[in-house]
Amino acid sequence: MSMTEVLAATLVEPLKYELRSYPRPEPARGCLLVKIQLSGICGTDKHTYQGFTTQYSGSGHPKQIPFPIIQGHENVGTIEAIGGNCEYTDFEGIPVKCGDRVVVGPNVSCGECYYCRHDFPYYFCPDTVDYGKCAVPVWRLVAISLCSAQELCCAGAR
Repeated sequence: MSMTEVLAATLVEPLKYELRSYPRPEPARGCLLVKIQLSGICGTDKHTYQGFTTQYSGSGHPKQIPFPIIQGHENVGTIEAIGGNCEYTDFEGIPVKCGDRVVVGPNVSCGECYYCRHDFPYYFCPDTVDYGKCAVPVWRLVAISLCSAQELCCAGAR
Protein backbone atom coordinates (compact mmCIF):
# COMPACT_ATOMS: atom_id res chain seq x y z
CA MET A 1 0.00 0.00 0.00
CA SER A 2 1.33 3.45 -0.90
CA MET A 3 1.40 6.66 1.16
CA THR A 4 -1.60 7.82 -0.89
CA GLU A 5 -3.85 5.01 0.37
CA VAL A 6 -5.27 3.79 3.67
CA LEU A 7 -6.93 0.50 4.63
CA ALA A 8 -10.29 0.16 6.33
CA ALA A 9 -12.37 -2.72 7.62
CA THR A 10 -15.53 -1.97 5.63
CA LEU A 11 -18.99 -3.28 6.46
CA VAL A 12 -20.32 -3.92 2.94
CA GLU A 13 -23.64 -5.45 4.02
CA PRO A 14 -25.06 -6.84 7.27
CA LEU A 15 -22.69 -9.38 8.82
CA LYS A 16 -20.02 -8.98 6.08
CA TYR A 17 -16.72 -7.08 6.29
CA GLU A 18 -14.08 -6.53 3.61
CA LEU A 19 -10.65 -4.96 3.96
CA ARG A 20 -10.69 -2.11 1.43
CA SER A 21 -8.22 0.49 0.27
CA TYR A 22 -9.25 4.18 0.14
CA PRO A 23 -7.45 7.30 -1.08
CA ARG A 24 -5.57 9.05 1.73
CA PRO A 25 -7.59 12.22 2.35
CA GLU A 26 -6.10 15.69 2.25
CA PRO A 27 -7.48 17.92 5.00
CA ALA A 28 -9.38 20.95 3.76
CA ARG A 29 -9.32 24.24 5.64
CA GLY A 30 -10.92 23.68 9.04
CA CYS A 31 -10.12 19.95 9.04
CA LEU A 32 -7.39 17.80 10.50
CA LEU A 33 -5.97 14.47 9.38
CA VAL A 34 -5.78 12.10 12.36
CA LYS A 35 -3.84 8.83 12.33
CA ILE A 36 -6.04 6.48 14.34
CA GLN A 37 -4.29 4.46 17.05
CA LEU A 38 -7.27 3.07 18.97
CA SER A 39 -10.97 2.79 18.18
CA GLY A 40 -13.81 1.69 20.40
CA ILE A 41 -16.72 -0.33 19.08
CA CYS A 42 -20.01 0.71 20.66
CA GLY A 43 -23.58 -0.58 20.69
CA THR A 44 -24.43 1.43 17.59
CA ASP A 45 -21.66 -0.39 15.71
CA LYS A 46 -23.03 -3.75 16.88
CA HIS A 47 -26.54 -2.88 15.67
CA THR A 48 -25.21 -1.56 12.36
CA TYR A 49 -23.28 -4.81 11.87
CA GLN A 50 -26.60 -6.62 12.28
CA GLY A 51 -28.19 -4.43 9.59
CA PHE A 52 -29.92 -1.73 11.63
CA THR A 53 -28.54 1.41 9.98
CA THR A 54 -30.93 4.17 11.09
CA GLN A 55 -29.18 6.57 13.47
CA TYR A 56 -31.07 8.81 15.96
CA SER A 57 -34.33 6.97 15.22
CA GLY A 58 -36.14 8.27 18.31
CA SER A 59 -34.95 11.86 17.97
CA GLY A 60 -37.36 13.24 15.37
CA HIS A 61 -34.61 13.52 12.75
CA PRO A 62 -33.45 9.98 11.95
CA LYS A 63 -30.59 9.45 9.49
CA GLN A 64 -30.21 6.41 7.28
CA ILE A 65 -26.55 5.39 6.89
CA PRO A 66 -26.03 3.57 3.57
CA PHE A 67 -23.65 0.66 2.99
CA PRO A 68 -20.69 0.44 2.70
CA ILE A 69 -19.94 1.71 6.22
CA ILE A 70 -16.61 2.13 7.97
CA GLN A 71 -17.41 1.67 11.65
CA GLY A 72 -15.64 2.91 14.74
CA HIS A 73 -16.29 6.48 15.84
CA GLU A 74 -14.75 6.55 19.32
CA ASN A 75 -11.14 7.18 18.36
CA VAL A 76 -7.77 8.16 19.76
CA GLY A 77 -4.96 9.14 17.41
CA THR A 78 -2.31 11.68 16.51
CA ILE A 79 -2.66 14.69 14.24
CA GLU A 80 -0.88 13.94 10.93
CA ALA A 81 -1.76 17.09 8.98
CA ILE A 82 -3.64 20.34 9.42
CA GLY A 83 -5.73 21.79 6.59
CA GLY A 84 -5.09 25.38 5.56
CA ASN A 85 -2.42 27.63 6.94
CA CYS A 86 -4.27 28.29 10.17
CA GLU A 87 -3.90 27.67 13.85
CA TYR A 88 -6.63 25.54 15.38
CA THR A 89 -7.72 24.81 18.91
CA ASP A 90 -9.51 21.82 20.35
CA PHE A 91 -12.94 21.79 22.00
CA GLU A 92 -11.51 23.37 25.15
CA GLY A 93 -9.55 26.07 23.31
CA ILE A 94 -6.13 24.40 23.57
CA PRO A 95 -3.99 24.95 20.44
CA VAL A 96 -3.31 21.76 18.45
CA LYS A 97 -0.35 20.85 16.24
CA CYS A 98 0.93 17.90 14.22
CA GLY A 99 1.96 15.05 16.50
CA ASP A 100 -0.56 15.86 19.26
CA ARG A 101 -2.45 12.86 20.60
CA VAL A 102 -6.19 13.58 20.42
CA VAL A 103 -9.59 12.08 21.12
CA VAL A 104 -12.14 12.69 18.38
CA GLY A 105 -15.68 13.55 19.52
CA PRO A 106 -18.11 11.41 17.51
CA ASN A 107 -20.84 14.06 17.25
CA VAL A 108 -20.82 17.85 16.85
CA SER A 109 -24.00 19.81 17.58
CA CYS A 110 -24.79 23.20 16.06
CA GLY A 111 -24.83 25.14 19.34
CA GLU A 112 -27.50 27.46 17.94
CA CYS A 113 -30.83 25.61 17.98
CA TYR A 114 -33.35 25.54 20.82
CA TYR A 115 -32.08 22.18 22.06
CA CYS A 116 -28.42 23.22 22.12
CA ARG A 117 -29.19 26.53 23.84
CA HIS A 118 -31.24 24.74 26.52
CA ASP A 119 -28.72 21.99 27.38
CA PHE A 120 -30.54 19.05 25.82
CA PRO A 121 -28.38 16.02 24.88
CA TYR A 122 -26.58 16.33 21.50
CA TYR A 123 -28.96 13.91 19.75
CA PHE A 124 -31.85 16.37 20.11
CA CYS A 125 -30.05 18.84 17.82
CA PRO A 126 -31.51 18.52 14.31
CA ASP A 127 -28.19 19.71 12.86
CA THR A 128 -25.91 17.28 14.71
CA VAL A 129 -23.14 16.15 12.37
CA ASP A 130 -21.61 12.73 12.83
CA TYR A 131 -17.88 12.16 13.08
CA GLY A 132 -15.99 12.78 9.88
CA LYS A 133 -18.13 15.66 8.62
CA CYS A 134 -15.29 16.80 6.39
CA ALA A 135 -15.14 13.46 4.62
CA VAL A 136 -17.27 10.49 3.69
CA PRO A 137 -18.07 7.81 4.71
CA VAL A 138 -19.39 8.88 8.11
CA TRP A 139 -18.16 5.99 10.25
CA ARG A 140 -14.41 5.32 10.07
CA LEU A 141 -12.16 2.61 11.47
CA VAL A 142 -9.20 3.53 9.33
CA ALA A 143 -5.52 4.17 9.68
CA ILE A 144 -6.07 7.83 8.84
CA SER A 145 -9.21 9.93 9.13
CA LEU A 146 -10.49 13.50 8.75
CA CYS A 147 -12.29 15.55 11.37
CA SER A 148 -12.85 19.17 12.28
CA ALA A 149 -10.88 20.94 14.99
CA GLN A 150 -14.06 21.33 17.06
CA GLU A 151 -14.31 17.55 17.35
CA LEU A 152 -11.00 17.24 19.23
CA CYS A 153 -9.90 17.07 22.83
CA CYS A 154 -6.20 16.64 23.54
CA ALA A 155 -5.52 13.21 25.00
CA GLY A 156 -1.80 13.25 25.77
CA ALA A 157 0.63 15.16 27.89
CA ARG A 158 1.97 18.38 26.38
